[in-house]
Amino acid sequence: MLGGVLLLVVVVLLIRRELGHPDPVLLPRFFLDPSFALANAAVALSNLAMYSTLLAALPGWGWP
Repeated sequence: MLGGVLLLVVVVLLIRRELGHPDPVLLPRFFLDPSFALANAAVALSNLAMYSTLLAALPGWGWP
């Protein structure tokens, strides 16, 4: 629970800083484009599935 709250606070602070900076590293406005947002979501879910499978395959983490 605490980790989720901390993550949310960090994300909000990052977005506020990036929106206020004249030359940001990450442009949060890009995520307003549906194709960009969906492509990023697809990559994130693909990575989540891959690394979850890898961790589950390690001895002592999931599969025997």
